[in-house]
Amino acid sequence: LGTRISTENKGDTRPAQLIKVADGVFQVHYFRTEQKIYHLTNQTDREKVIYVEHPLRKDWKLDEGTQRPETVNETVYRFRVVLKPFEKVSLPVVEKQGLMDSYGLKNVTRDQLELFIKRGYIDTVTRTMLEKLIDLRQQINRVGQQIAALDSEVQAISTDQARLRQNIESLAKTPEAKSLIARYIAKAGEQETRLEEMEKERKSITAEKEKLEAELALAIRTFEIT
Repeated sequence: LGTRISTENKGDTRPAQLIKVADGVFQVHYFRTEQKIYHLTNQTDREKVIYVEHPLRKDWKLDEGTQRPETVNETVYRFRVVLKPFEKVSLPVVEKQGLMDSYGLKNVTRDQLELFIKRGYIDTVTRTMLEKLIDLRQQINRVGQQIAALDSEVQAISTDQARLRQNIESLAKTPEAKSLIARYIAKAGEQETRLEEMEKERKSITAEKEKLEAELALAIRTFEIT
C-alpha cells in the first residue's frame, strides 16, 4: 500500500568475450543480456522496505553490476529495497547467458569471414590464415569437379562403346557393311586412346587433390589464435 511499482525490460547482445579454436572449430563466446528495471515509488511520508522477487532461470546469471540479492532460493532472487518517504528508486536486475557460435574451419565461407571482420573477431594475421583455408578448399573443389568431369566422360565413352559393339555384331552378318564396321572400329580405337589419356590425367589430378587436402588438414591442425 502506498507504493507504486512498474517494470521495464531491455535486451542486448554483448561483444565477443573470447575467440578461440578447438579441434578444428572456430569458437566465438559471448553473452546475451536481459535487463528488467523495477521502478519503485513510495507515495507516503513513511519509510518502506520492499522485497522484489525476480525469477531465477536456468543458464542465466546475475551480472556483476547488479545489486546482490538478500536471499536466493530455487526459484527466485529476493532483493531488499528501502524507500524513504516519497522516494523514487529504480532497481535494475541484469542477467547474462553465456552463448557460443561455432564454425568448422574446414567449411568457413567468405561470407562468414566478412562477418568476423565486421564484428572485430579477428586480426589481420587470423584473417590471412582463414583466407588461406578458404582458398585451399576452393582449389580442392575445383580439382574435384575436374575428376567428376573425367568420370562422366569415361561413363559416356563406356556407354558409346557398348553401342558400337552391338552395331558391329549386327553388321558383321552383312558383307556390304565392311566400311561402316571399319569406321566403328576406328572410333573405338580413338576412344581407347582417350581413355588411356584420361586415366593418366585422373591420376595426376587425384594426386594434386590429395596434396591439397593434406595441406588443408595441416593448416587446420596447426591453426592458432594468439
